[in-house]
Amino acid sequence: MPGCPCCRESRSDRGADEAAALAEQIGYPVIVKAVAGGGREEGMRVVWDPADFVAAWNETRASAHAIFRDGRLYVERYLDSARHVEIQILADKHGGIVQPRCRDCSCSAGTEKLVEESPAPLVSDERSRRWAPPRWRGGGAVGLRGGGNI
Repeated sequence: MPGCPCCRESRSDRGADEAAALAEQIGYPVIVKAVAGGGREEGMRVVWDPADFVAAWNETRASAHAIFRDGRLYVERYLDSARHVEIQILADKHGGIVQPRCRDCSCSAGTEKLVEESPAPLVSDERSRRWAPPRWRGGGAVGLRGGGNI
């Protein structure tokens, strides 16, 4: 992602060496992820040691190409204890947008999400209210109709 200090997209045609240099800049551990998707153990690998990077890059690229027909990959800083909080917005055809309570989707086995808890226990009502207007503007800007996760 341009401008983001913790992640970069590295086109697969540039190869593992350039991606390894990005991983060094970002700092280990990193996660190599398929641009086209991923989940469970498919389309992503966590790399703790720089010596393992090239093998993880090549395995992830082959997996991404086989599963998604797209070998492009991201290299991101891996955050081991981060919370996975989702904010959903719902929009109608008249421009009305609402935001249900935030969901915490952090309960997982590896990278497979097991449970979504709502409301998210670590997100206060006040913080959730502060997050709403930017999400509504974003949903309106793209003409969202139906539901979307932000």
